[in-house]
Amino acid sequence: EDATYDEFFDPPTETKQKKKKKKEKIETENNHVDVDQDEENKEEDDDEDIDLENKSEFEKQQIHLKRQIKSIEKDMLSTKSWQLTGEIEGHKRPENSLLEEYLQYDRTTRLPPVITTETTDSIEDLIKQRIRDKAFDDVERKKKTLHDNEAQAYKKEIVLEHEKSKMSLAQVYEQEYMKKQTNDKTEKKDERHENIRQIMQNLFIDLDALSNFRFTPKPPIPEVTVINNLPAILVEEVVPTTVNDSTLLAPEEVHIRPKGDIKADSERTDTDKKHARRLLKHKLKLKSKTQPTKTNPEEQEKEEKRNLLKKLGKMKNVRIEKTDKKRSNEKTARSSTKFFQQLQQSTLITPTKKRHHSDKTTITDSKRLKL
Repeated sequence: EDATYDEFFDPPTETKQKKKKKKEKIETENNHVDVDQDEENKEEDDDEDIDLENKSEFEKQQIHLKRQIKSIEKDMLSTKSWQLTGEIEGHKRPENSLLEEYLQYDRTTRLPPVITTETTDSIEDLIKQRIRDKAFDDVERKKKTLHDNEAQAYKKEIVLEHEKSKMSLAQVYEQEYMKKQTNDKTEKKDERHENIRQIMQNLFIDLDALSNFRFTPKPPIPEVTVINNLPAILVEEVVPTTVNDSTLLAPEEVHIRPKGDIKADSERTDTDKKHARRLLKHKLKLKSKTQPTKTNPEEQEKEEKRNLLKKLGKMKNVRIEKTDKKRSNEKTARSSTKFFQQLQQSTLITPTKKRHHSDKTTITDSKRLKL
């Protein structure tokens, strides 16, 4: 009853052929996969088994570069670890992974003191000392005394006003200045403190004068004057007061910029060279006029006289008269005594000339004798 046809007879031939085809397909696919794997392994083996001895240095460098490029590509394309992915949440990294890393982070709270042998020894010494003194009482709580309250009273509490004041800044400063100048003061100051401050200020002035090499004068007392007609806001100068005026000058104000473009010696043409030569000659000519030449004093006087004559000749309503050198050199005597002294000097200087008889007189005398 339970017997079947398949148990006693073979299946038809078609099914056997189909099974064979399926087996062949599976085998071919496996062969393709094996071939691909073999090719990859062969490439790796070829890279490793390349004989570098028979190749040039350039080929060796190229092979080395290819290997480096492949290794870098693998690292770039491969999945990175969670440490290199930047900000990461807890569910994206493995469990207890932070325990294996040394982390650096900021703490807002104060760190507890590090317990060392020195701290433990100090605590032990303190406990032993209290046992020796038999001081087993609790630490007394400190309370603020009257002296502490007085110290706080000296500190001025700054009161900030949230409402906008109706007065201007000049009026506010005027009121503060008037309060300082007048004797009506709300706060009473201790006279002893003021005396101590004055004594200390005088002492500091003397010490400053002694400690410095040069004399340091007393600081001037500021004289405050209230000016009403001023704007509420003043723009400050950008330049500090310590800067000298010479440093603020522009380069064109210090040195006159030459006309035209500045050229090198190789760039200059013939016209540029001639122009520079003419300028140099003109400068030397002006310099020679201003500076005195090292010549004889007589020549200098002559040149000065020529220049004066040229200037006077150009002027209108001017007459030039010639004078003798002797008369020009002689000074006019204002008194009678000086006049006679000059006359005496002239007689001494001028030599006495002997009178020579002319030939005419001799001829006339001879004629008279003949007659």
